[in-house]
Amino acid sequence: MFRRNVDCRPFKNLSSFRKISLATWRTPEDSSVYGSLEIRARKALELIEAIREQTGVKVTITHLIVKGVAHTLAKHPELNVLIRGRKLYLRNTVDIFLQVFLEEGGKADLSGAKIENADKKSVVEIAQDLEKKAGSLRRGEKKEVKKTQSLFSRLPVRVIGWLIQFTGFLIYDLNWDLSRFGIQKDPFGGVMITNVGMFGLQLGHAPLVPYSRVPMIFAISAIEDKVVVENGEIRVEPVFHIGGTADHRIIDGYLAGIAAKTLKTALEDPWTHLAPPEIKK
Repeated sequence: MFRRNVDCRPFKNLSSFRKISLATWRTPEDSSVYGSLEIRARKALELIEAIREQTGVKVTITHLIVKGVAHTLAKHPELNVLIRGRKLYLRNTVDIFLQVFLEEGGKADLSGAKIENADKKSVVEIAQDLEKKAGSLRRGEKKEVKKTQSLFSRLPVRVIGWLIQFTGFLIYDLNWDLSRFGIQKDPFGGVMITNVGMFGLQLGHAPLVPYSRVPMIFAISAIEDKVVVENGEIRVEPVFHIGGTADHRIIDGYLAGIAAKTLKTALEDPWTHLAPPEIKK
């Protein structure tokens, strides 16, 4: 007879996010690859300040990164794909999902909002769209979100795992429209973005979420001053990192390299690539 170890005890009162996580991931057996970009943020911060002064909209570095990622996907559409079965499909629109941190009653949880047609929106429109959707989430105005969170809080992990996998099979593999049941078509878009810098992290990589079918997720770090060398001169620049996780079935080293160059160029020279035309330098 084997005796059980007694060096741990059950974790009680799991959040809905924790239950979904336990139901989603098992022993690692995936195609994730990782990389990171260091971005000099001086020009980006200058653009953000100009936008705020000239429009009154509270644009942040997150909104600018969303625009930069959308710009990159539009320029390299082969990144903006979906795996259905064993086949790749190009998405018709550039949609980006942002994770939103929620805190209520001393409990923390994660939700999110999808920015549709992000490549066709200005950074100001992206900020306004996200503020509206995130505000609704924080106020609990979306009934389907509250119902889903309430349901997950009562269900066991095994049932949640079956439920989200089955739902993903219906909307992605079978391409069924379940909007009548409150399930959005392609609810997560082609890329996820999460800001880990709000927790003080200087670099992070987030896991891919299998049921979302999103092939890339970017984790944005905190901005910090760093000594850099430019044209033989030593100077201090504000810098942040983007930690990327990608599905290797879709993105190889070559494609990752050219996409990273496009994104870095756009974010380090945002006045040329990302600035709304009405904003004056």
